[in-house]
Amino acid sequence: MLYLVGLGAGGAQELSDSALHALRRAQRVFLTAPEHPSARALNLAGITFEPCPADAKRAVESLLNAPERIVALATPGHPLIGNSITPALLHAIAERNRPIRIVPSRSVLEPILETVPLAAPDGIQLLSARCLPHLRLEPTLPALWVDIETSDRLQALQAQLLRYYPPEFEAYLIHAPGDDALTEYRRIAIHKLHQMPCDAITYLLV
Repeated sequence: MLYLVGLGAGGAQELSDSALHALRRAQRVFLTAPEHPSARALNLAGITFEPCPADAKRAVESLLNAPERIVALATPGHPLIGNSITPALLHAIAERNRPIRIVPSRSVLEPILETVPLAAPDGIQLLSARCLPHLRLEPTLPALWVDIETSDRLQALQAQLLRYYPPEFEAYLIHAPGDDALTEYRRIAIHKLHQMPCDAITYLLV
C-alpha cells in the first residue's frame, strides 16, 4: 500500500488527523521537502522520514520498489497540488495496478486567502512559476502563484505579470502561510517584486 499524504501548509495545526494516522501506520516515509516547516510536525509526532529523490523517475522507483509493505510519500500542502512527482507516480501506479490511498490536508490556498484575507466568489487561478514563460493567465481573476522558490524565477514571474498589469498594480507576497509563528505577507507593486527575497515557501497572490 502506498499512502500519498498531504502535510498541510506548514503549522502543526494544518496536518489532518487522517494524515497523521497514515504516517504513523507507514513503515517507511519519504518526504519531498525536508526543509519545509511542515517537517517539524513530523518531528514533533515522532515520525521518522527520509528525503524523497527530487527526480520524478528516481522517486517513483524508490517508492514502488521499497520492500516495506506500507510506504508513504509526504508532501507539503495537498498531495495533488504543486507536487511535481505526483503525476509520474499516479501514472506508474495505474500501469502497475498498485493500491494507493490519497490522504489530504489543507493546501496552501486556504491559509493564504485567510491571511490576506481575500474572497474569491468567481474562482481563483492556481499557477506554477516553474512553467514560465509558457503560461497564460486571466487578469480578471485572482491568481495564486506557487513554485517561486528562487530570485530568478521571481524575476521571470515579474516579467510575465507586467505583460498583463500596470507596474503599480499591487500583489501580495506571502511567506510561510499556515504557520502562525512564521507567516509574513506584504502588499507590493509588481515593478518592485525583483527586490524581494523568496524561497520554497514564498507565494504570490495577484
